[in-house]
Amino acid sequence: FYQVVSAGYQGEEGFKVLQAAMKAATAGVTDAFTAVDVLTTVLNSYNLRADQALYVSDILFTIVKRGKTTFRELASTMGRLAGIAAPLGVTLEELGAALAFLTRTLPTEEAVTALRAAMMELTKPGSELSEVLQELGYSSGSAALRSEGFLKVLAQLAVEAKETGVPIETLFGNIRSLTAIMPMTSDRAEELNEHFEAMQHVAGATEEAFGKIAEGIDFKMRQLSSAVSLAWNRIGELFKETAAGIAGQVAGLLFSFSKTVSESEKFRDSLQYILKEGLKLGALIAVLGGIFLALKMLLTPTGALLAAFSALY
Repeated sequence: FYQVVSAGYQGEEGFKVLQAAMKAATAGVTDAFTAVDVLTTVLNSYNLRADQALYVSDILFTIVKRGKTTFRELASTMGRLAGIAAPLGVTLEELGAALAFLTRTLPTEEAVTALRAAMMELTKPGSELSEVLQELGYSSGSAALRSEGFLKVLAQLAVEAKETGVPIETLFGNIRSLTAIMPMTSDRAEELNEHFEAMQHVAGATEEAFGKIAEGIDFKMRQLSSAVSLAWNRIGELFKETAAGIAGQVAGLLFSFSKTVSESEKFRDSLQYILKEGLKLGALIAVLGGIFLALKMLLTPTGALLAAFSALY
């Protein structure tokens, strides 16, 4: 919950985010920390309300369902993408469609890197891309993104490139951005549009994924593991509290004893005398004990035989 509060969601709002994150963590087979991190990152990037946390989760699980990726993989990479996409006017639904599309043929990390590069190149276009954007009526790539959206701008560029006979790869100079641009403007563009349409109807995606996990034995075992872990944590806390109290009392007693000793010269002298005499008495007991053991050994048959053998030689 501290992580939720740190992200800026407190009280009832924080509880809503945490509730969505716990369900997403179970459905995505990951930990609550990871789920909270990705949900709050997207919420903050797009300036969304706490009660939209479940909607963000639904988007992510729709990407998982339609693409070839996992919730954990998205959670570890989404922050790099949402942080620049939102300010540029690229919607969360467009991001979802693009990721579902690209992860069918690319690893998640590579797809995110390619999308990020494509968006950045549109905001800082080279001379050829800048010229085409102006022909389309946009003063800049950023203006085009805010006006039409990421997917529509790509579609317009694809049409323009086809009509003018200019290969679209000549408009983008960054090989990473081309990794995303080429397939998204190819004859597979209709598939991309289908993904985008699906992102308009994501409600229930988290619940569906959660239901599938909840049916399995693994879910029951994780529930048990979480309960045991929680119980042990509480026992540990109680033990620490008790130990701290006992340690404090013992420290107080030792301090009082030390103070009494330091203030009592007579007690100190008496203690030294007792220790000194005790050492003497201990030494005497040790000597007598040795003699007693020697005598006891001599009284045994084996001891008498050894003594006789020693006397002869």
